[in-house]
Amino acid sequence: MLKRILVFIRNEKGASIIGYIVVISVTVAIAAVLIPHFNQTADSRSNKIINVFNSTDTIVELE
Repeated sequence: MLKRILVFIRNEKGASIIGYIVVISVTVAIAAVLIPHFNQTADSRSNKIINVFNSTDTIVELE
């Protein structure tokens, strides 16, 4: 029974469609966690740069 299921799931080269789905799912999950972190870091750095410019008597506004 298990052998029939494995034959059904695998293609000619032996790579599993479920394996591809798992890899894509894990990649999407990691990206979903990391993208907000990168955005937060970029905003933080932008604010630090603006604060440095503002402290040197230069007015900078972020649009």
